Amino acid sequence: MPPPTGSIMASEAEQSMFFRRRSSACSNTTADQARAQLLRAFEDADKDQSGKISKEELSIVLRNNLQIQLSDPVNDLEIIFDSLDNDHNGLICYDEFCRLFEPMIVRRASSSGTGTMDIDDLMKEAFNTILNDAKVERSIVIQGFMRAHQKLEREGKGFGKAFWGSKWRFKLFDAFYAKPSIEGSHVEVHDRYVHCKHKLADAAEGKNDWLNKMMTDDQEFRKELKDASIIPDYCKNWLAYILEIEKKEVNLSQHKVF
Repeated sequence: MPPPTGSIMASEAEQSMFFRRRSSACSNTTADQARAQLLRAFEDADKDQSGKISKEELSIVLRNNLQIQLSDPVNDLEIIFDSLDNDHNGLICYDEFCRLFEPMIVRRASSSGTGTMDIDDLMKEAFNTILNDAKVERSIVIQGFMRAHQKLEREGKGFGKAFWGSKWRFKLFDAFYAKPSIEGSHVEVHDRYVHCKHKLADAAEGKNDWLNKMMTDDQEFRKELKDASIIPDYCKNWLAYILEIEKKEVNLSQHKVF
């Protein structure tokens, strides 16, 4: 028989309070102490003591322990989880958990005069940076997508001239960014921005195998295109706009720059 709902809520509240109390007790820690605190944070998150953190367990940590508000709970959780799950097996081991925070620990230890840091703030900063990057990246990709289309229209290569519909553009968007894959394998959310830019660069030079196949085998794709040469042109413009917007975007982490 499952426990009453109230007892479950009370249990989560107690765990959250315990997490914050233990974190704040060592809020100013050295690098080695921060690593020890990460181990305890991992153990707190591992509710079933399996040695791995599931997506559901991570959700509890974000919501109750760190009190991070997810504007898009499903996608935001997936973004953070993918950034931790390096081997993509659907679970986060201790090494994967620590790997995300280690560069921040080293950076804070080397830049701080006292070598101290707040482990709670460190975890929040890492997760919020991941979410911010994802939102900024998607905005850049969409802006580039729209502006590349507008450029075609201005140059007289738009609807009714070089193509008869828009499904081909949205198929490109899905394949290169929204729902990409590499040899049948899913591309993780946090890799899609760089993946998209590489695919656009290949397509602009006519080197994208998926696109070349679509142009010969996909009847709907071919039907919409009056002039197939518009695709490399469009991809070149899309990439150029992404890079242009990227240079102006101060909130994008440097490791995401092409």
